[in-house]
Amino acid sequence: MLSFKTLYEAEFGRITVPANGAQAVGKEFDTAGDQMESHAKRLPGMWEGKDGETAVTLLQDQKVPLEGAGEVFRKTSQVLTDLGSRLKTQQDNVRQTVSEAETRIPAKVNIADGSVTPEPIKNPESYSDAALIRERQRRQSLAKSYANLFKQQLEVARQVDRRAKGYLDRLDQYKDAGKAYNVKVEDKGPGLIKKPEAGLIYKDGKWQPSTEKFPPTHYMSWRKNPQTGKFEPIRDSAGNFVPAFRDPNTGEIIPALVDNRTGRLVTDRQGNPIQVIRDPNYRGDPLNAHLIAANPDADPRTPQNRKPVHPTIKLAEKGVGGEHTWLGDPKGGQSEFLGGDLKHKTTLSSGWNAGAGAEVSDGNAFGKAEIGGNLIKFATEADYGNGPFKAKVGGEALIGANAELEGSIGKDGVNAKAGAFAGAKAKVTGSTEFAGVGVGAEAEGWAGAGAEAEFNLGRGPDGKFHIGGKVGVGLGLGGKVGGNVTIDPKEIVKFANPFD
Repeated sequence: MLSFKTLYEAEFGRITVPANGAQAVGKEFDTAGDQMESHAKRLPGMWEGKDGETAVTLLQDQKVPLEGAGEVFRKTSQVLTDLGSRLKTQQDNVRQTVSEAETRIPAKVNIADGSVTPEPIKNPESYSDAALIRERQRRQSLAKSYANLFKQQLEVARQVDRRAKGYLDRLDQYKDAGKAYNVKVEDKGPGLIKKPEAGLIYKDGKWQPSTEKFPPTHYMSWRKNPQTGKFEPIRDSAGNFVPAFRDPNTGEIIPALVDNRTGRLVTDRQGNPIQVIRDPNYRGDPLNAHLIAANPDADPRTPQNRKPVHPTIKLAEKGVGGEHTWLGDPKGGQSEFLGGDLKHKTTLSSGWNAGAGAEVSDGNAFGKAEIGGNLIKFATEADYGNGPFKAKVGGEALIGANAELEGSIGKDGVNAKAGAFAGAKAKVTGSTEFAGVGVGAEAEGWAGAGAEAEFNLGRGPDGKFHIGGKVGVGLGLGGKVGGNVTIDPKEIVKFANPFD
């Protein structure tokens, strides 16, 4: 609840900062909606198959809820702007009344609670007894009147605060922003990418969709190094990568079989590399094929000489720091990569370092940064807000403006949080690739002690995809705001990671 001390001392003009931040986030949601619509038009040229069709439908359906979320933040901006203006007006009235009371009575006004104590009468001997009594009564009466006036002014400010909070709470229930979609994806296996493009690139201080295209797809053979236990591309004596087998009749590249014991291509009696046998029941897809047993004399047409192998194939993903990284689960044979360094991982959970202050684990990038400073000074020692935010330096109380930013970017989406002390300015930037689609938002705000901002886009602990955010305003200046879009992917596992 708003206190008299806060009403008198707070810098309500700073509420314009989170208001502007909410306005900016609203525009970002609108832009994201337009991007969804744009990518939905482009995706058919990049992703074929049933999953690709479902992805297009999902992207098309997100424009309305994203614009609804944008409307929530725009209305939030209006509420915060009006709140700051009204509280500033009431603060000016209170400060003027305090000055008037101190000079008219005269009296000492306790800023902590708005109580009024008359000053002792100077030179009481100059008054007659009756006049002295009347002067004391006058001062006591005025002190009581001013104390009641302060209570009335404080109540007006609290009513403004409560009305703003009520409106912000109603915004949380905004129907378009909370609209959910249930998407069912028929399991038809991995989608096929025919025009792969880079997803994210860290540029100009933030993650954003990359427009650069990967080089043409390369196929090469690889084996497990018996000394290191790692999978490595096979090179010839000159150090060149050994390509996978190309069908001399059709010119089509077909994965060839590699003997992991020797690291060499398995050949028939004529020295021709033995091909991977396509599964005729699986659309002829070589990514999910039957491999011939590692026997140079084996007849590939003999069923007992074939064994089923189901390798995990994923697109090369953009790693923190700009490195193309292959994330898959190869077990032997042949692999495909889309430009950059070829890296094999036996499991996603092994994780890898991604530069200072960041790491990747289970396909997600996590980062943490701290910002700080001192923004607000008072002439006397202060106990301000909802915590022990006070320090005494040279007779001035400095309210620490320390903020901590935490966030993650990865296959489960973006989750960015900023918790701030009094006077803190928090900036949250996030973007992610969702089925090849870049989406991002940036929020910047200040709301005094207890401020917090949060933006998330991705899969939550409940297995659902959430798009939303909230801004919490401390110091009794209102409630939390935000919108949320939930995608309930009951059968969308393949869509979330189409190459798992």
